[in-house]
Amino acid sequence: TKVFSPWWNTYNFFVENASRYERETKNTFKYDPNAYKSMTNIMDKWILSELQSLVKFFRQEMEAYRLYTVLPKLRDFIELV
Repeated sequence: TKVFSPWWNTYNFFVENASRYERETKNTFKYDPNAYKSMTNIMDKWILSELQSLVKFFRQEMEAYRLYTVLPKLRDFIELV
């Protein structure tokens, strides 16, 4: 639960805010894979950079079947953001 609870809370936070956005704007929330190209907020860029580093690490470690190294990094990422 030390690993998955923060991830679950983060997911719930996202869902709640996406739902609120849809209620308040009457627009459907849509994922835009190119949104990063127009980012101007330095914190958004930092979070995206950290996420990309995590994804790279995750893939390398999972290819080597080292789940035990991945879980602490997942937890650390959530604590950072």
